[in-house]
Amino acid sequence: DEKNKILYKWNDTLKEYDNKCVHKLFEDAAENYPEKIALETGRNKLTYKELNQRSNQLAHFLIRSGIKPGDTIGISLMRSEEMIITLLGILKSGAAYVPIDPTFPKDRINYLLKDSGIKILITTSDLSDNFENGDHRTIYNDREISELQNENIDNPEIEVTPDDLVYIIYTSGSTGKPKGVLMMHKALSNLLNWQMDSHEFQKGFRVLQFTTLSFDVSFQEIFSTWTSGGT
Repeated sequence: DEKNKILYKWNDTLKEYDNKCVHKLFEDAAENYPEKIALETGRNKLTYKELNQRSNQLAHFLIRSGIKPGDTIGISLMRSEEMIITLLGILKSGAAYVPIDPTFPKDRINYLLKDSGIKILITTSDLSDNFENGDHRTIYNDREISELQNENIDNPEIEVTPDDLVYIIYTSGSTGKPKGVLMMHKALSNLLNWQMDSHEFQKGFRVLQFTTLSFDVSFQEIFSTWTSGGT
């Protein structure tokens, strides 16, 4: 009847999107807006071209370090341009990121390190007391910076599929042990494409990166801004 037709139409939200990997959406933006400002931290500014090149250098470094698609890399950094470069570089290497807030209690930090099975942890030397020794390798990006500057600036040619992981973000653990939530490229790519189509979203926004990386909203804050050419 007419009522059911109206309800069906209201619920008919199916739409086909091009399921590109998330970092490929950023690379498209870097090609479209190379000289626009992608990241601003205090007085420092990086254009899309500069951010793309610096994250590529980290990605090539990680690939040389043995990282392959499907691996997981922990990121425990204070809010900074290095945090954003590292996040993007991890995805460009084919790996998924596991955010570990350096302000977390040590017990939680080390539980996440062990449970997530990361191959590499990226942090800074001043945070080293937070972490127990494990099976992973620890890279202190404040010590590796000179080596990173010699890496290739071109986009890595790594085969990553839309079914591969973008991140593992852990729940609070308020009802028991924290549980890792796995999110794939195709789901998050759909989210970004939908947001670009939303009449409420304007291109070129300046967006405050407010939430911790351990909260999934941070992904939207960062990548929806970039896919729209914003800062």
